[in-house]
Amino acid sequence: MIQLFKSNNPATVFLLVLLALLLHLPHLLHPQAHQIVSTDIGGYYLMQITNAPLQNNLLLGEIILLVLIIAQALLWNTFLSNVRFLPYQNFLPAFVFIVFSSVLPDFNRLSPVFFTTFILIWMLYKLNNIYRKEKQTGATFDLGFAVGVAALLAAHNIFLSLFGIFGLAILRPTSFKEWLNFLIGIFIPFFLVGTWWFYTDRFFQFEESIVGNLIFHKNQSTLYNNGFWVVSGVTILMIVSSYFILSTRQLSRLVLIRKFFNVLFHLCWITSFMWFFSTDRSWAVFYLLAIPLSFYFAYYLCIEKKTWKADLWMGIWIAAILFSQYFNQFKIF
Repeated sequence: MIQLFKSNNPATVFLLVLLALLLHLPHLLHPQAHQIVSTDIGGYYLMQITNAPLQNNLLLGEIILLVLIIAQALLWNTFLSNVRFLPYQNFLPAFVFIVFSSVLPDFNRLSPVFFTTFILIWMLYKLNNIYRKEKQTGATFDLGFAVGVAALLAAHNIFLSLFGIFGLAILRPTSFKEWLNFLIGIFIPFFLVGTWWFYTDRFFQFEESIVGNLIFHKNQSTLYNNGFWVVSGVTILMIVSSYFILSTRQLSRLVLIRKFFNVLFHLCWITSFMWFFSTDRSWAVFYLLAIPLSFYFAYYLCIEKKTWKADLWMGIWIAAILFSQYFNQFKIF
């Protein structure tokens, strides 16, 4: 199985599309309407705009969701190939990304997290450019602006600012002017949108959406079901495996890739931290883990000659997903 995606043949994209269709086929055969949760202002209005035309055509909504997942997988894979972060070009990151996108039911509902993923991939692109060039004051502003836009979609995304701070600190020394531009970039989207809400006499509603939704709701019950343990196990696996791979000889001389590993490591715990501040406690926020997981696992498969263990692990994972989706009475996640 793994061997099919270790080549750089464009025809492999066809296999990725077939895999995505197989894993999401139950949702295409039995599309369901997704409730719009009135929480963060940006995400709420975005979901109204995207879901309103789809209420009478649920199948079209599932198709759009599937297209977004495939597009994100290929975009992330293309980025890793262009910057040559893998020992050789292949489609393994896209393969793992698509598999992970079908693990939990929350990953199969259109939500602001899918738009956040595009923003996050773009942030990683900017971080790579900042590392390669000495003066990047404009790029640090763009990085902060992306965090601000993401935070407007969902208030807990403001913690992606920590990801930007750790990324800048790890990749290279950053000047005071660059730090200042980063902070200004975060502030500008809030200023522009907040000004509009102020002139329409709804500023307090805007403030409650951004600040109020970040308050930890102690009274909200959380069900630690099998999905929680799956996501927690995957997160721990990524943390352990990243340091295991970093200790290998192949990475001893690759400074940028070692730093990139550390940047994605911080994304893992920041994502877990964001969940505690998400308004509806949806597991959808963990969809962002598809980015570090796909890179870690793809890099491991590139340097590991014996892949039968990985084949067995991925085979069991895919089988569990299919069993859970096609036999609802035995739902695992």
